[in-house]
Amino acid sequence: MDYSSFMFLLVLREGQWRVSEVLDSTGLTTEAYQHKYQSLLKNRQWWQDQFIVYPTDREVKLKNYVESLQEELRVFEGNKTSLQEALLEASQQGIVLYCVCVCVFTSLMILKERRRSIDQKLNNQQPIKKRLRNLKLKLLIVKLI
Repeated sequence: MDYSSFMFLLVLREGQWRVSEVLDSTGLTTEAYQHKYQSLLKNRQWWQDQFIVYPTDREVKLKNYVESLQEELRVFEGNKTSLQEALLEASQQGIVLYCVCVCVFTSLMILKERRRSIDQKLNNQQPIKKRLRNLKLKLLIVKLI
Protein backbone atom coordinates (compact mmCIF):
# COMPACT_ATOMS: atom_id res chain seq x y z
CA MET A 1 0.00 0.00 0.00
CA ASP A 2 1.36 3.44 -0.94
CA TYR A 3 0.99 5.79 2.04
CA SER A 4 1.73 8.95 0.07
CA SER A 5 -1.52 8.51 -1.85
CA PHE A 6 -3.44 9.20 1.41
CA MET A 7 -2.08 12.71 2.04
CA PHE A 8 -4.61 15.48 1.37
CA LEU A 9 -4.87 19.23 1.80
CA LEU A 10 -7.98 21.07 2.97
CA VAL A 11 -8.63 24.12 0.79
CA LEU A 12 -11.16 26.89 1.40
CA ARG A 13 -12.87 27.82 -1.87
CA GLU A 14 -16.16 29.60 -2.40
CA GLY A 15 -16.81 29.56 1.34
CA GLN A 16 -16.54 25.76 1.59
CA TRP A 17 -13.76 23.46 2.66
CA ARG A 18 -12.65 21.04 -0.05
CA VAL A 19 -10.15 18.21 -0.03
CA SER A 20 -7.30 18.64 -2.48
CA GLU A 21 -4.53 16.22 -3.40
CA VAL A 22 -1.16 17.12 -1.92
CA LEU A 23 1.18 14.59 -3.47
CA ASP A 24 0.36 11.24 -5.00
CA SER A 25 3.43 9.37 -6.17
CA THR A 26 1.47 6.56 -7.80
CA GLY A 27 2.63 6.12 -11.39
CA LEU A 28 5.11 9.01 -11.33
CA THR A 29 8.71 8.77 -12.44
CA THR A 30 11.40 10.15 -10.17
CA GLU A 31 11.71 13.32 -12.26
CA ALA A 32 7.96 13.88 -12.42
CA TYR A 33 7.69 13.25 -8.67
CA GLN A 34 10.45 15.78 -7.97
CA HIS A 35 8.84 18.32 -10.30
CA LYS A 36 5.45 17.91 -8.63
CA TYR A 37 7.04 18.09 -5.17
CA GLN A 38 8.94 21.29 -6.08
CA SER A 39 5.75 22.79 -7.50
CA LEU A 40 3.82 22.08 -4.30
CA LEU A 41 6.70 23.35 -2.17
CA LYS A 42 6.90 26.57 -4.19
CA ASN A 43 3.14 27.08 -3.87
CA ARG A 44 3.31 26.52 -0.10
CA GLN A 45 6.19 28.99 0.25
CA TRP A 46 4.25 31.59 -1.74
CA TRP A 47 1.28 31.23 0.63
CA GLN A 48 3.51 31.55 3.68
CA ASP A 49 5.11 34.70 2.26
CA GLN A 50 1.69 36.28 1.77
CA PHE A 51 1.01 36.23 5.51
CA ILE A 52 4.29 37.73 6.70
CA VAL A 53 3.57 41.19 8.11
CA TYR A 54 6.63 43.39 8.20
CA PRO A 55 6.67 46.22 10.75
CA THR A 56 6.48 49.77 9.42
CA ASP A 57 9.15 52.36 10.18
CA ARG A 58 6.80 53.99 12.66
CA GLU A 59 6.24 50.70 14.48
CA VAL A 60 10.00 50.08 14.65
CA LYS A 61 10.57 53.59 16.04
CA LEU A 62 7.79 53.14 18.60
CA LYS A 63 9.20 49.76 19.63
CA ASN A 64 12.69 51.25 20.07
CA TYR A 65 11.21 54.16 22.02
CA VAL A 66 9.27 51.80 24.29
CA GLU A 67 12.41 49.73 24.89
CA SER A 68 14.40 52.86 25.79
CA LEU A 69 11.63 53.96 28.17
CA GLN A 70 11.58 50.51 29.75
CA GLU A 71 15.35 50.71 30.24
CA GLU A 72 15.01 54.16 31.82
CA LEU A 73 12.23 52.81 34.03
CA ARG A 74 14.46 49.94 35.19
CA VAL A 75 17.23 52.43 35.99
CA PHE A 76 14.83 54.71 37.88
CA GLU A 77 13.39 51.76 39.80
CA GLY A 78 16.93 50.69 40.71
CA ASN A 79 17.70 54.24 41.82
CA LYS A 80 14.43 54.35 43.74
CA THR A 81 15.37 51.17 45.60
CA SER A 82 18.84 52.44 46.45
CA LEU A 83 17.38 55.81 47.51
CA GLN A 84 14.81 54.07 49.69
CA GLU A 85 17.61 52.13 51.35
CA ALA A 86 19.57 55.36 51.80
CA LEU A 87 16.48 57.09 53.20
CA LEU A 88 15.89 54.23 55.62
CA GLU A 89 19.49 54.40 56.77
CA ALA A 90 19.31 58.21 57.01
CA SER A 91 16.05 58.09 58.96
CA GLN A 92 17.65 55.66 61.38
CA GLN A 93 20.39 58.24 61.83
CA GLY A 94 17.89 61.10 62.12
CA ILE A 95 18.61 62.72 58.70
CA VAL A 96 15.72 63.72 56.38
CA LEU A 97 16.06 63.53 52.56
CA TYR A 98 12.58 64.42 51.29
CA CYS A 99 13.50 66.49 48.23
CA VAL A 100 15.47 63.79 46.40
CA CYS A 101 12.80 61.13 46.90
CA VAL A 102 10.01 63.40 45.60
CA CYS A 103 11.99 64.12 42.40
CA VAL A 104 12.68 60.44 41.72
CA PHE A 105 9.07 59.47 42.43
CA THR A 106 7.80 62.21 40.08
CA SER A 107 10.18 61.11 37.30
CA LEU A 108 9.06 57.51 37.78
CA MET A 109 5.40 58.49 37.47
CA ILE A 110 6.10 60.50 34.29
CA LEU A 111 7.88 57.52 32.71
CA LYS A 112 5.03 55.17 33.61
CA GLU A 113 2.51 57.60 32.07
CA ARG A 114 4.57 57.84 28.85
CA ARG A 115 4.76 54.06 28.66
CA ARG A 116 1.00 53.77 29.19
CA SER A 117 0.28 56.24 26.36
CA ILE A 118 2.63 54.41 23.96
CA ASP A 119 1.05 51.07 24.85
CA GLN A 120 -2.37 52.56 24.05
CA LYS A 121 -1.11 53.76 20.65
CA LEU A 122 0.28 50.30 19.87
CA ASN A 123 -2.96 48.61 20.94
CA ASN A 124 -4.92 50.91 18.63
CA GLN A 125 -2.84 49.64 15.69
CA GLN A 126 -3.58 45.95 16.30
CA PRO A 127 -7.12 45.95 14.81
CA ILE A 128 -5.74 47.67 11.69
CA LYS A 129 -3.19 44.87 11.23
CA LYS A 130 -5.89 42.21 11.64
CA ARG A 131 -8.14 43.90 9.08
CA LEU A 132 -5.22 44.20 6.64
CA ARG A 133 -4.36 40.53 7.07
CA ASN A 134 -8.01 39.50 6.54
CA LEU A 135 -8.26 41.67 3.41
CA LYS A 136 -5.08 40.09 2.01
CA LEU A 137 -6.51 36.64 2.65
CA LYS A 138 -9.80 37.52 0.94
CA LEU A 139 -7.93 38.96 -2.04
CA LEU A 140 -5.85 35.80 -2.39
CA ILE A 141 -8.94 33.60 -2.19
CA VAL A 142 -10.65 35.69 -4.88
CA LYS A 143 -7.55 35.40 -7.11
CA LEU A 144 -7.55 31.62 -6.70
CA ILE A 145 -11.22 31.33 -7.59
